Amino acid sequence: MTAIFILITLAILGYFIWALNASEKSDALRDRLEYGFEVVEDAPEQDLTAGDYGLEGKDLFYYRLQLFFNSIAGRLALFSMGAGSVLAVMLLTGSTLKDSLTMSGVSGTLLMLISIILLQNRRASNERKVVKELPNALELLSAIMEGGMAFESSIDHVLRESDSKHPLYRNLNVMHQAMQNGRRRGEALRLLAERLNIAQISEVASGLIQADTMGSSLASVMRHHAYTLLRENEAEIQRRAERLPIKMIFPMAFAIIPAIVLIAVAPSALNIVTMIDNIMKGG
Repeated sequence: MTAIFILITLAILGYFIWALNASEKSDALRDRLEYGFEVVEDAPEQDLTAGDYGLEGKDLFYYRLQLFFNSIAGRLALFSMGAGSVLAVMLLTGSTLKDSLTMSGVSGTLLMLISIILLQNRRASNERKVVKELPNALELLSAIMEGGMAFESSIDHVLRESDSKHPLYRNLNVMHQAMQNGRRRGEALRLLAERLNIAQISEVASGLIQADTMGSSLASVMRHHAYTLLRENEAEIQRRAERLPIKMIFPMAFAIIPAIVLIAVAPSALNIVTMIDNIMKGG
């Protein structure tokens, strides 16, 4: 009986092992069939028109922060942060509720305005960098194209030799990637103008698109725009220089002139005061 029980146990154990192996084989065969007949979906194309495409580190942080603060929710969050912190501090120091509410409202408004102004100044600084560097980039591109290179190859050469963190070259790199992914030259130029949203870039993109459509020389168009932008930059520098005397009035009035008056008038004033004092004592 014991031998029969052992044989039955071994048979059951062997059956379970066989069933397990058969199940694993059927699962592997099903996976292979499903993998073989599965329709592989195309990877979603990256949206090159997105403003945060190509941004990294602090540039990406500031861009998303600017988007958030330009929204209603972001401005309310700024106001609540400034107002709430000041309200808590004033209530803890024993101020009245009316004064606390007034100061918290003023503080929240100031924090909101200062944050928005700082972010707008950062955007304006990036735009100034683009406008300042644009003539140099156009002149270099036109020189390379006149040497025999195509438009795409000249952009690739410029990008290899330039600073990838500069806002102009970073967006030129996005335009170059768009052309490598199959977009036409005109579409890539419109993408560049849309991403930067600067008047000078839009003018250059329109001129290049028109020249490409008409079959004209892109190098001559870029050289013309480079010369025009250089003249505009020189005129802007001259206008700033002409405004410098007006801007110097306030520092001179509040810092330089009082010091000059104090040095020039103080000795005479002291002598006059001494003379008056002596006269009064003698009288």
